[in-house]
Amino acid sequence: MRVSFLLLFVLWGSSDCRALCAEQESDSSLSILSWNIWHGGKEDGKEVGPQRVAEVIRGSGADLIAMQETYGSGELLSAELGFHFLPRGTNVSIHSRFPIVADVSVFEPFKCVGAIVELPDGEHLAFYSIWLPYDGEIWAQGTREGKSVDELLAACASSALNLASILESIGPRLEEAGFPGIPVVVAGDFNSMSHFDYTEAARAQYGHVIDWPTSRVAENAGFRDTYRDLHPEVNRNRDSTWTPRFPEQQQDRIDFIYDLGTNLQVVEARVIDEFTPQFPSDHGALLVRLERSAQLEVTFDEDLASYKSAHDAWKEALDTTEDRKEKRTLKKAHPAAQYEARMRAHFSAGDLRAAEWSLGNLRDLDLKRSERDLLQIELYDALLGAEDAELRRRSLERMMKDSAFARAVTLRGLEERVLRLVGIEGDALESGHALFLMAKKFTSSRDAEEVERGLGMMDALLEVSPPESDAEPQNPNHPTLGEGDRKEAEGIVFALRFLAIGKVAPDFTGSSVDGEEISLKDTRGKVTVLSFFGFW
Repeated sequence: MRVSFLLLFVLWGSSDCRALCAEQESDSSLSILSWNIWHGGKEDGKEVGPQRVAEVIRGSGADLIAMQETYGSGELLSAELGFHFLPRGTNVSIHSRFPIVADVSVFEPFKCVGAIVELPDGEHLAFYSIWLPYDGEIWAQGTREGKSVDELLAACASSALNLASILESIGPRLEEAGFPGIPVVVAGDFNSMSHFDYTEAARAQYGHVIDWPTSRVAENAGFRDTYRDLHPEVNRNRDSTWTPRFPEQQQDRIDFIYDLGTNLQVVEARVIDEFTPQFPSDHGALLVRLERSAQLEVTFDEDLASYKSAHDAWKEALDTTEDRKEKRTLKKAHPAAQYEARMRAHFSAGDLRAAEWSLGNLRDLDLKRSERDLLQIELYDALLGAEDAELRRRSLERMMKDSAFARAVTLRGLEERVLRLVGIEGDALESGHALFLMAKKFTSSRDAEEVERGLGMMDALLEVSPPESDAEPQNPNHPTLGEGDRKEAEGIVFALRFLAIGKVAPDFTGSSVDGEEISLKDTRGKVTVLSFFGFW
C-alpha cells in the first residue's frame, strides 16, 4: 500500500479550549507519529521486523501513534511499548501512552478508527487513524510518463472523497458520545500529495503544478498544514515520506499536519526514514511535536524597553572595562540571549515585531549554525507573509541583503520566497521591485540556468514597464518597474547577458600601458590584466 500521510487536525470548541490551552508547568508537549508499517512490519522477518518497528517508535518518543497496515502486529507492538491499544478491522489502529476512554470511530472499519484519549492534565483529545484509497499507480518508476495533470489528479480522486466523508462525520459522532468541541487529531495514510508542494515555485522539483484535491479538502475546512508552516520552503528530498525502500520511485511528501485555531505551537516536524541495518517500512514515519505557548505576563513593548535598558548597561560595561579577559567574557554575555525566549513567546502569540527583533539580534544568540539557519527561515517566512505591507517590504529588503540567509536557503530558496511574496503583494510596483531584487541576485550565480532565469525575469519586467516615468503601464496588474529600478534593470540585463560568470566578455577598445589602442578581442587566449580607475 502507498504512502503514510499524516493529517493532523486540531479543532477547538469553546468549552474545552481554555483548559487544554492553558499554560502548564508539565505535560506541555505532545508528540504524534503516523506510520504505515508495511504489511505489519514483517517484510524483513516475522519476528525481527516488528521488533525494529518498535525500536523506531520508541526512539521517536511519540505519545500517540496512528498506524496503518497493522495486520496482526498491533498487540505485540503495544505490549512492547507499554501503550494502550485500539484496533478496528485489520488495517488501522491506535497506540497511546495515555488512557483510551471511548471508541468514537466513524466511516468504514478498514479505513478509520477513532478514540478519546485522556491527556495527563485530565483533558480529552479525539484521535483518529485513517487510510484512504487511490485509483491508479503513479509512484512506481515510469508510471507518470506521458500522463497529463488530469490523469494524475484522477489517480487520487477517491482519497479526497473519502476524507470529506470522514471529516463530516467526526463532529456529530463526538457530540453523540458526549465530547462535543474537544480537540481532534486525524492521522493516516492518505495516498495523495499536497497542493502546497506542487507549486509554481517548486516546478523544477516536481515537474508540474498540481492542485491536489485531498489537501484542498483540509484547507477548505479552515485547517493549516503545520508541517509546511514549520518548513515553508519546499524541499522534495527532505519532505518526502514515500519511499525510503524504493528510491527509484517517485519521492513525495505524503504526511501532513493540519490544525485550526490552536494555542499549540509546532516545535518539531520531521520524517524518520533511517534505521540500522535497514529501515523496516516502505513508508517514512512523520513525527510532529506540539507545545503549548507560554502565557505572556508583559507586552512586547515592555520586554523591548527592558532589553534596551539591559543592552545599554552591557554596552557601557564593555566600553569602559580595560581588562581584556573581562572584555572577552562580556562579549559572550550579550543580553539578547536572555531575552530570546521572551521574544519567541511574543512571536508565537502573533507579534511579528518580535520576529524582526530576533533577526536583528541573530548573531548574538547562543545558537549552532544549523539552529540559526532554521530560525532565520521561520522568521523570514513569517514576516514575508505578514498582513502589513510595509513590514513585508522591510523584510524583503533585509532578506535580499542577508548573505547568511542566502547561503542557508540558496538562490532557489530566495527565488521561491520572492515568488510567494509577489503572489500576495497587491501593489504592481512593489511586486516588480521584489522581482528586480531577485534578478540582481542572479548576477552572482555560477549556475547558467539561474542566470537565464534572472534574465527572463528582467526581460519580462522591462517589456511591460513604461519607459517614461509618467507613462501608464501596459498592464496595471502586472509587476512593474519604477523609474529608478528600470534604469538599473537595463544595466542588469546587460550584466546577465554579457558579464555573468562564464559569459564571454563584450569587446571594447582601450589603451595599453604604452599608449597603444588595443581591443579586448585581440587578446583572446592570452592572460590579460585590465585596470579600471577613476577620479572623484
